[in-house]
Amino acid sequence: MVNQYQGPPKPIRHVLLHRAPTALFFEESPFSRIVWEEQEFILKFRDIAQAIRCREFDRKPYERGDVDFLYHMRRVAYLVTHPTNNPITLRYTRNQIDFTVWDGFHRLSAALYSGRKEINVQVDTDEAALVLEVLARRTRAWKRSLPLLRAALKDRLGKEARNEAW
Repeated sequence: MVNQYQGPPKPIRHVLLHRAPTALFFEESPFSRIVWEEQEFILKFRDIAQAIRCREFDRKPYERGDVDFLYHMRRVAYLVTHPTNNPITLRYTRNQIDFTVWDGFHRLSAALYSGRKEINVQVDTDEAALVLEVLARRTRAWKRSLPLLRAALKDRLGKEARNEAW
């Protein structure tokens, strides 16, 4: 049998792994803004706590399609109780001279809920220098304003704040 031509080879995607303070990504998380296209909702800490209490978990990774709020809540609850070190993916946004979370919102939400201080991130090597520069700038600013961020986070989450160490 003759091999059929399948087009040009797909480029190998190289990524750079890095660790970053989890709190840097709170504003990018489902706790702060709408991130999933299917529905317009913002996750609440109490919803995750209820799913954990009721042992309602969803093990299957996210795929776009027919999913609802309960799936997202249960998926985050599963990742809180079964932590992973899989990184979230960051992408550089040229028009904003910043970066955005591209993939890993459930992992990010679980890390924030659990109070993890750091999270693994990955960046395409083509964008690594730009993203890491912005990440370093955000980290320095975050460390300088940590007392203000702690107060703002506690104020924003109210009784739902999980980790007094922040």
